[in-house]
Amino acid sequence: MRTNEPWREDAQGRLDTLRARVDELAKRQSTLNDNLKRRRDERDKLAGRTESVTVDTELDEILTAFKLTFFNLCRSLQREYLGTKMETESLIAHVLTLPGQRWPPRASPRTRCATSSAST
Repeated sequence: MRTNEPWREDAQGRLDTLRARVDELAKRQSTLNDNLKRRRDERDKLAGRTESVTVDTELDEILTAFKLTFFNLCRSLQREYLGTKMETESLIAHVLTLPGQRWPPRASPRTRCATSSAST
């Protein structure tokens, strides 16, 4: 039976090596499973934040048409009535933001009374 002992020792050494490798792989698998769980949790958390937005193309086209019409009117206003070539932004900032005023200005009731009394 002594003839089998070197074989047993060799097999026992390989078995110990394989067991160590299995333990090492089990630790690695545990680490990978933990990482996977964390990544899934993070994905689920981010999925809750993700918002899908659908674009209303019809409304977008209508508003684009209004914008283009507005800018064409601004250019025509500049060319025909103001005789200037200013930036559209400057036109909007300096002209179109002015407060409204009636033309011709109406006389207030006091002014009308004063003028009618003076004429009599």
